[in-house]
Amino acid sequence: MNANRLQNTITELAKMKRMALLIIKALESEDLYDKLDTLDRLNRLPELPTDSVSCELREYKETRDIYKRLYTIAARSIMEVLNSNFFLGAHDPSHSFNYSDPREPIRAAEKIQYLPKAYMGGPIRAAVTSPYPAVNKMAVEFYDELPQEMKFSSTFPDEVRKKIRTLRSK
Repeated sequence: MNANRLQNTITELAKMKRMALLIIKALESEDLYDKLDTLDRLNRLPELPTDSVSCELREYKETRDIYKRLYTIAARSIMEVLNSNFFLGAHDPSHSFNYSDPREPIRAAEKIQYLPKAYMGGPIRAAVTSPYPAVNKMAVEFYDELPQEMKFSSTFPDEVRKKIRTLRSK
């Protein structure tokens, strides 16, 4: 790898690190509703380089560790929204009794797709146990995309897999 390309890679890694740190800072300091908007920034986060020379760089290892921390915090934030109580709901005259399901759990479930598959377990479990059918449906879709060895790991106990089969058959 020539010196110019190496310097460009180091510059890109520094930029990726700054972006990830800004997202972490925002997720740790914002309230529940702002976290959903911040999670949209995960989709715009560039992927780490995969070439062997880049993987040996100190900057790569630092950025990779920050990405791991970011995805852990993002998964926790999604689970926090999914596990929150939104039973007051939003009122919509087109539904009976002027009640409609809140949008926040659905928006949080949509953010699961921005996570790498290794970080999807907890948010999918939280979405499966959600009282909202639209969130359950998304959880089953994301579960179906997981690799086989992850589906049958300790991440998804028998009760969760049974609930997913029940939801799938509806």
